[in-house]
This record gives sequence, structure tokens and C-alpha cells, in this order.
Amino acid sequence: MLTDSIQNSMVLIIWVCILTTLIGLLTGLGSLFANKGFQKTIVLSAILQLVLPPFFVISWWMQRLGGSDGWNLYSMSGAIWLCSLLYWPIPFFLIRGCLQQVDRCLLESEPLLRGMALVRHALWPSLWQPLCVGIGLVALLTLNQLSIPSLLQVRTWSSDL
Repeated sequence: MLTDSIQNSMVLIIWVCILTTLIGLLTGLGSLFANKGFQKTIVLSAILQLVLPPFFVISWWMQRLGGSDGWNLYSMSGAIWLCSLLYWPIPFFLIRGCLQQVDRCLLESEPLLRGMALVRHALWPSLWQPLCVGIGLVALLTLNQLSIPSLLQVRTWSSDL
């Protein structure tokens, strides 16, 4: 019994870390290269996500998707989805803060450096440390999350204690 809950906890932590890192990285890069209005919208939505109480966010999603026939929210994938939506601002703000410190002449020095080459050669050397910190924070917060797995009836180590 305890091994199943530990295995569920590890699956939850790994998938939440992957999804929050991807969402945070994409929104961070998108806000770097977007216009000012879109940047403000993304930052305000991330702040709103952090300010709202987690129980409010969970109950809103349970009300919207709880009884739908297309997708079962009361499952492991639902817990992964809700935890990812709850924690995506953490890697976003870490990545955004790091990208704001990148020197603009580094980005403008080579006009042919675009796409993945830009990320690999210009941004990745400064991005890997905030990504690791974000992954660690999200993993710890997901491990300590009691309400989402309990409400969605997913057995995890923290909800079994």
C-alpha cells in the first residue's frame, strides 16, 4: 500500500516538474520577445495565480471539468494538470528574471542566431541554474501538496500520512 502511494507521488512530482518547467520556459521566452501589452498580461496572470488561494483554484477547475464526459479530472492526470496550473508561475518568474539580465547586445550581435540556436548558444548558459531551482521548488511544493491529490482521490505519500 505504501509503495503504491510513493510510486504515485514520484509520478506526480516528475510530471508536474516537466509540465511546469515547459510552461514556465515557454511563457518566459514568449514574454521576452512579445510586445509590452502581452508581457503585462502574462505577468498579471502569473501574479494572480500565485495570489489566489489554492483551494479556490482547485474548486474552480473541479466545477468546470469535474463532471465532463470527455476527460476525468478525478485521476492522476487531473492531479498533474491542476498541480501544473498551480505552480507554473514559479519557473516563469525565475526564468523571466534571468532573461531580463541577459545583455541585449548579446541577442543582437548575431542576426542569424535564431530559434533553437539562439536558445542553445545565447540563453541556455544563463537559464540552466534558474531552471534547476524552479524544478527543485516545484518538486518540494508538489510533495507537500495535500489538497489536490486528496480532493481528486489520488493516493500519494503526503495524503496517506
